[in-house]
Amino acid sequence: MSRMRARSLLTVGLWASQIVGVMALVNGHAVGAATALLVFGFGVYGTRAFFVARNRWRRLRWWPRPGDPELFPAGPRRVLLIETGIVLPAVRTE
Repeated sequence: MSRMRARSLLTVGLWASQIVGVMALVNGHAVGAATALLVFGFGVYGTRAFFVARNRWRRLRWWPRPGDPELFPAGPRRVLLIETGIVLPAVRTE
């Protein structure tokens, strides 16, 4: 589930719980309204915890393990721009 889809579902849930909570308070069911608020709160935090755990798992799973082949083999990393021909050597005029 994408982050925007989860956010839109939680927004719809928030509005629905507010409407149900107001109706419950008007009818005199404060305990039911408090329970609905707690359930929605746990749903929001549970969803957040799920996404945090999933992102952490993905980060740890793709971390290179000892013995894995390197994606970028060792070699010269830096090349002077003058050697590539992109930049001409600077000429000093003193």
